[in-house]
Amino acid sequence: MNHRNNEQNTGKKNMMPKKGLLVAGGILMAAAAIAGLVWGQLTIPLGCAFALFGILFLAMRLDLENPAYNIFSKAGFALAIIIGCVLLCKGLTAGVNVQDDRNYAQELGVTADQVLAMRDSEGTKYVVIKDSELTRRYLPEEYLAQTPDEIGGVVIIRTVSSRVGYYTNGGNAYRTNHEISLVSLKTGETLRSTTLYGENPPEHATSHVFDFDKDRYGEPSSDEKIRKNCVSLIENEENEQARRGRATLMTEEEMVEFVHEAITETKREDGWSDIDDVTEALAEADPDFSITDYGHEGLFLYFKADARYEVKTPDYSDPIQAVMGSYYVRWAGN
Repeated sequence: MNHRNNEQNTGKKNMMPKKGLLVAGGILMAAAAIAGLVWGQLTIPLGCAFALFGILFLAMRLDLENPAYNIFSKAGFALAIIIGCVLLCKGLTAGVNVQDDRNYAQELGVTADQVLAMRDSEGTKYVVIKDSELTRRYLPEEYLAQTPDEIGGVVIIRTVSSRVGYYTNGGNAYRTNHEISLVSLKTGETLRSTTLYGENPPEHATSHVFDFDKDRYGEPSSDEKIRKNCVSLIENEENEQARRGRATLMTEEEMVEFVHEAITETKREDGWSDIDDVTEALAEADPDFSITDYGHEGLFLYFKADARYEVKTPDYSDPIQAVMGSYYVRWAGN
């Protein structure tokens, strides 16, 4: 009788830690679910569920009759822990970024729509608007405006999907791209823009009864890559403004003579000059010279529109020239 009571007491003692683990696991799951809902990151409760599932069953020392099954089950629980930790880390990182963006928008005291409506701003710093939401993730502190008065420009990031093909199951293949623009709030002008292309979508797609969405999307560019492009747009524009500040504009006659000298310097035996060589010669003669300062969109378009020059383009009927061919210019005179 005493032996039986001892066994029952031992069983109760062994159950107490297990019940404690279950209670603790339930509390963690509830906290993860709340955090996931607040931040909009479902990977947080999902990762927590995987990790807790593996930890609880390993801690409870679930023993199966077949030793082989026992080994495989423990390996599966360990794998669940690893998967859960990865999902949890991704969710927490994204959630912290979301909360950081919300705090930044609150500290700034303006909405994305209010920023875009600003005009005649004399600020020298920037804000980023990604898919209609203010964010601080893509600019270092030295470029980031902390008050509305500091805002002089805005980097606009739009996530767009471009269809690149289709699948035999009826779905479409999309590439997820980012269109990035630098806009001046003083003039409303788009100063610079670029498109950051994401990865290609999967080559094949299989359908099953639970596959309600047959479309497939490629992975978008990483936050770090977007950040580098945003910084590059700003740096290029500030360098261009600094160059314009140093440049001394010539008269029309002086500019034509300056370009004529570069064409003469780079002229080949056949009398034509490669426009790339002309561009290099102009840069060597005056690093601050730019044809755009004189109202032209580019050097080739300037040559093409002005009767004083003749332009020769590659022979597009030749596949090699179409890809590798150069553009040439020569002085045609007055």
